[in-house]
Amino acid sequence: MLCKTTLYRLFIAACFMVACLVLPVTKANAQDNSNIKKLIGIAEDYRTRMPAEKLYLHLDRPYYTTYDTLWFKAYLFNASTYSASKQSAKVYVELVNDSSRVVNRFAIPMHSGLGEGYLALDERVPDGTYTLRAYTQWMQNFGEDVFFSKQFYVGKPADQGSWLISEQHQLKTTADGNQINLALRLSSLSKAVIPYRDIEVRLLEGKKTAFKGNFLTNDAGTTEASFNISPKTDTRKLSLQITDKLTKNKYSIPFYPGGQMQDIDLQFMPEGGNLVAGLPSRVGFKAIGEDGLGIDIKGIVKDRSGAQVAAFSSAHNGMGSFNITPQPNEIYTAEYILNNVKHIATLPAASAAGISLKVDNLSSPDSVFADIVATKDAPIVNQRYNLMVQSAGGVYMGVSFKSLSGPNTVRLAKSGFMSGIVSFTLMNEANRPVAQRRVFIDQHDRLNLEINASQNSFLPKDSVAISLNVRDASGQPAIGSFSASITDDSYITNTPDADNIVSCLLLTSELKGHVENPAWYLAGNSAEKAAALDNLMLTQGWAGFDWAQAVLPVKEPAFKPEPNNRLTGNLRNLFNKPVKDAKLNFFTVSKKYGVLVMDTISNAKGEFAFENLPIFDTISYTLRVNNKKDKASGATINLDLFKPADVTANNIRLNPWYLNLNDSLMRGYFNRPQAPRYQGIDMSEVKGKLLKEVKIKADKPAVSIAGYSGFVTKEIFEKELIEAGKTTLFDLLSRKYRNFGIGYLYAESALSKPLMHTEPSLVMGISKVAEVVVDSTNTCIVAGICTTIDPPSDAQTAIDFVKTIGADDVKSIRIVEGLKLFIVVTTRGGHGYFTKSSHNVLAYRPVPYCLPKQFYRPKYSVSNTAINTPRPTLHWEPNLVTDKKGKATLSFFAADKPGRYTVTIEGTDMQGNFGRQTTSISIAAQAAAAGKTEAAK
Repeated sequence: MLCKTTLYRLFIAACFMVACLVLPVTKANAQDNSNIKKLIGIAEDYRTRMPAEKLYLHLDRPYYTTYDTLWFKAYLFNASTYSASKQSAKVYVELVNDSSRVVNRFAIPMHSGLGEGYLALDERVPDGTYTLRAYTQWMQNFGEDVFFSKQFYVGKPADQGSWLISEQHQLKTTADGNQINLALRLSSLSKAVIPYRDIEVRLLEGKKTAFKGNFLTNDAGTTEASFNISPKTDTRKLSLQITDKLTKNKYSIPFYPGGQMQDIDLQFMPEGGNLVAGLPSRVGFKAIGEDGLGIDIKGIVKDRSGAQVAAFSSAHNGMGSFNITPQPNEIYTAEYILNNVKHIATLPAASAAGISLKVDNLSSPDSVFADIVATKDAPIVNQRYNLMVQSAGGVYMGVSFKSLSGPNTVRLAKSGFMSGIVSFTLMNEANRPVAQRRVFIDQHDRLNLEINASQNSFLPKDSVAISLNVRDASGQPAIGSFSASITDDSYITNTPDADNIVSCLLLTSELKGHVENPAWYLAGNSAEKAAALDNLMLTQGWAGFDWAQAVLPVKEPAFKPEPNNRLTGNLRNLFNKPVKDAKLNFFTVSKKYGVLVMDTISNAKGEFAFENLPIFDTISYTLRVNNKKDKASGATINLDLFKPADVTANNIRLNPWYLNLNDSLMRGYFNRPQAPRYQGIDMSEVKGKLLKEVKIKADKPAVSIAGYSGFVTKEIFEKELIEAGKTTLFDLLSRKYRNFGIGYLYAESALSKPLMHTEPSLVMGISKVAEVVVDSTNTCIVAGICTTIDPPSDAQTAIDFVKTIGADDVKSIRIVEGLKLFIVVTTRGGHGYFTKSSHNVLAYRPVPYCLPKQFYRPKYSVSNTAINTPRPTLHWEPNLVTDKKGKATLSFFAADKPGRYTVTIEGTDMQGNFGRQTTSISIAAQAAAAGKTEAAK
């Protein structure tokens, strides 16, 4: 069966051949079909070489607390066809904190474009704002804008001493500068005030402290502070940090002084790309506040003489547009008033000559008009131009103009387009884009998801069955894969305008920057939303197909596809030449998985590949290369290792959940009773009765080896050593411990004073590393100077060893402190100081996989009368597959109290169709009717 996208493209191709889509309002010049076909060929060749991907993750709920588990389903598409991507068999998932640091990274396996996983938000994930980022290695070729990204809160449960903070402030301009009068009120999650608490308040500009003070709350839990800030302060980097001096808990809040210091970033984007003198133009604008979100604004545009030439006012989320005809050599400025302060922004300069491209998608319900006008300059007017109309699905059509001597308007029937962003690009004779405009076409052709409960009423702890019936836009049953989340409305507030599978695939995946409440644009069919969506197209560019890139000479992609779980690389000799016909062994030994051995031969370029490796959650491998005679080769193994994408700072600074909180549901969620927790134990996997925890207090492990004794104070384990690769032990230790190095000033033992010495030694601070014991071998054995009592060390031998041995040749490192400080190294080969860093052997530890896990489903019985633990997510079903009749069912147990649940189901048939639907279910002490299905979001 052909997917919907393919059918659209066949239809468009047929229409192009008979020119049924091109309906000129004013007569366009004759078409040059050969040049159009050439451009279509360039575009199709580029899509074949560089097929783009789209990725969406469905999360079980919008926010979490520490100790929760985040569940998700991943959908990976070929961007042109919305079928399963063949480029990637794994997706990398990262949890990024508000300091732009990755706190967790793992991969999930993808099968036919589908995958699932979970993220345990354990004690290593403190409260704060996090970003869940997901991408494939192949997607890195297209830039970070095409990654999936979602911000959410991780809150602190009440039993960890969580606070609610109310903050108010005023900005007063004085002779000494800008004075901030700050008032804080602290309370618990149960709204009880926090009286007589010592706190520290810091005002930070990035990492720089602008103000610090200690304060005591009064009997009402409040305190006040006053301080001055410089007018040069970057208000986009300010934050308040409040520290509870009793518990050491820290609370960080974005801080915006407001008033005369309020900072607005006002950007202007002319339609088509440029303002051209003498040609009417529409200019889109977006006003962005200090928190990175849109802010309403209005003002006027003046020329150099001060005369008003236009007025502007934002319509939605700080975005809007206005019309202007710029004059030659004129400078235009925009003026707006904010907090009684006049601000001025300069519009882009107008070109003296050029082309204007205007696309009207609003005035007609069934047609799109593209209007091209050029200045009278002969070099511009007398060129040949091509207007190309295309989307992620391919090129719709092309129109060639021999000249632009008059107005040229093309009308296109909307019925010929599939839903999504459509790009109009005007190309010159050199096939370079000179103007571009994007519009959004919505055919309202989503999958129709009908959700029904099995009965009209449910009681607490009932088994609730839900049926799903899916049909496509034509009413035919649809076979597809869907994910379902059932959340408790007592704890979770679901935002209907948040990004979902429809808004992500059609809208946000092809736009640069942050889009606020993207689902709002696609809900309903009002003129207000259509105009707002058109302004969004004007102000936030497309992140997908790029004509300027497509017409360039072919280059090898920087990031290779991963069509299966594979490992590739190359072999090089001492002269950096390829090593061909070498044999590589690839093996691992694991108690859990047994022995795995594979081998392959390098090709003429020295390249090798191990394909279709088994999928393990965590494992390490060893590679060894031999020559044709099966002897150790001198070749160096270079692996094509996964290189994570850089993390750029998120400009969206959301207020934390605990600031000025008025949402009673969210407060109840963070204040709900918590189940017992034991570090390292997943309570959902415990069968039977869990015995009481027994804490065993023990001293640091003692070590007595090679004449030295002491206690282990620091340790580096195998995983970190493997990840360090060929980094020398010296570099690894220097990087990990800042006081490690080579020095002349040191103390010989714990009983001696530091003195200057003539010979260098390894040191930790001012303590000499008395010995580096390698596989129970002393340096004195190597130097031949050993005695039976207090063996002397050869400092230079120790230095040479740690500077030459690679980290991946070592299994563990222990730093031991006693009367003397020494380092214990255990190598892989066990050959002590005679271990050599082998070029033909390499340890490899891939990014760990997160394998699917069953969502915990409690079972109730007559004898089980215990109160159920509150469950914000009552059920998560990632694999809801409809049959040939478009039907599927799922079931779950209701909680032990009356309430209202939200059921959210979304998914795709992997044939170009996708959809989302929500409904509600009521649980009462007496039977309650299931809620009516709401409109699709």
